[in-house]
Amino acid sequence: MVERAFVDNSVALQIGAFTGPVAQGEAALARALQRCSGMAIAFRPDLGAAFAPDESGLGLRQVDLASLPIKTAGALAALQAAGVDFDFILDMQDRRAKRMAPNDEVTPPVFAFNRLQGDGRRILMPLPIYHDFGTGHFVDAVRPDAVAWADKVPRVVWRGITGGRAALDADGLVEGMRIKMALRRLREGRMTEAQVREVLAACPRWGLLERLRDDPRFDLGFVDGDGYVIAQTPLHAHLERPRMPQAEMQRFRYVAVLRGLDVGSSFYWVMHSGSLGLVMETPFETFASGHFRPGEAYLPFRLDGSDLAARLDWAEAHPAEVQAMVAQAAQISALLLRADLRAEILRRVVAQVAALPRVQE
Repeated sequence: MVERAFVDNSVALQIGAFTGPVAQGEAALARALQRCSGMAIAFRPDLGAAFAPDESGLGLRQVDLASLPIKTAGALAALQAAGVDFDFILDMQDRRAKRMAPNDEVTPPVFAFNRLQGDGRRILMPLPIYHDFGTGHFVDAVRPDAVAWADKVPRVVWRGITGGRAALDADGLVEGMRIKMALRRLREGRMTEAQVREVLAACPRWGLLERLRDDPRFDLGFVDGDGYVIAQTPLHAHLERPRMPQAEMQRFRYVAVLRGLDVGSSFYWVMHSGSLGLVMETPFETFASGHFRPGEAYLPFRLDGSDLAARLDWAEAHPAEVQAMVAQAAQISALLLRADLRAEILRRVVAQVAALPRVQE
């Protein structure tokens, strides 16, 4: 009974508010691609072919399937295995916040790994690599019973790269400059150090680490990755910490999840870690994040981190409630470990979309 409810809820979460009808044909696909990332492709199962925008941006050009990025290729293979028989868009880029179409416009199905909550145009599916089994990123990377709760250190831990953008509003939807761009302009002499510090201070990860760097209850730090070598990166040295494997992080009672461009990539393994996830709020969702409810499976905190210390105080004062959240997160994660359920869910998502009325263009 639990499994059936989980599958039903998963299908509903991934499809979200997409109710059709679905647009089909070259014109509809070309129009939709204009509103997607440069990573997006259109796929026509009847031709077995993938397409990208042509030079004019108004039509389509066929692309070599062998040249697709690994995330796109993996997602496409999963959809084909699920029996997809309709034209669709596949966009596995980060931060899918751009509006797909006016409310009255019929669009093709758009599969993505993230979307804004309430977005009725995108259908969620797992992100290859980060949501795959055996990669060290998903729930199977850890065991919740690896460290007994009584043996866990009452501190908050986080390790990650320094990437992201400045957030210019409370939800992080109004984008500022990318950190990489600001640092490059600093090296080129096109920005001053003071200007770059303003960009860094508005980046959620950076701002949080600066805020709590002297609090002994928090062990938060940047590590090398994604082109960043901290020792060679201006202004970063004081926030660098030694790299820490997941098994070591499980020794901590609390593990923070900090969003990057949209969500925190560590979210799923933290939910299965046997520690309490302290999760930075985000308006974005991924294929199974909706199963984990804030206050029931983890503790949320604001984008600017201003309430994180208070959240930790509450958690330390309420051990029974915290352990109940950890148990709830582990129970949900155990269902996400089921490869058979994941395959069934995607088949049902595809079948439900396939059953919607189609409009040929």
